[in-house]
Amino acid sequence: MFGNPDQKGYTNFPAVDGFAYLFPQLFEIIKRLKRYWINEGVYGYKPFDRFGHPLKWKSFPRLLQRMEADLFVKGMKDTPTDFITMHDAIITNEKGMIIVKNRLEKIIQKNQLNIKLRFTRYER
Repeated sequence: MFGNPDQKGYTNFPAVDGFAYLFPQLFEIIKRLKRYWINEGVYGYKPFDRFGHPLKWKSFPRLLQRMEADLFVKGMKDTPTDFITMHDAIITNEKGMIIVKNRLEKIIQKNQLNIKLRFTRYER
């Protein structure tokens, strides 16, 4: 999904082909984002590589990361407990579990997201 949509054989990758089959309209929107709509300069890329090929498509993962950060990092900013984030996880102590869970549920509800939370408790 994160490759260049103008690359020969792009839709032959199984993940891309499967996504396009299941979500054809969303796939077309993503291709347009990667070709025309993303401002690559915002994400640290030049408009073209040394061969003159456009680099907008490289910004798509960073766009998604920024959207995730806007939702979750900013949403968790004033949470009154200690926690750290690591990839797709939030790690806290036992005291903070309910506080973090409630805050995440509030963010999900406020933004009308279809996200299911999963909690794992680790013991020493």
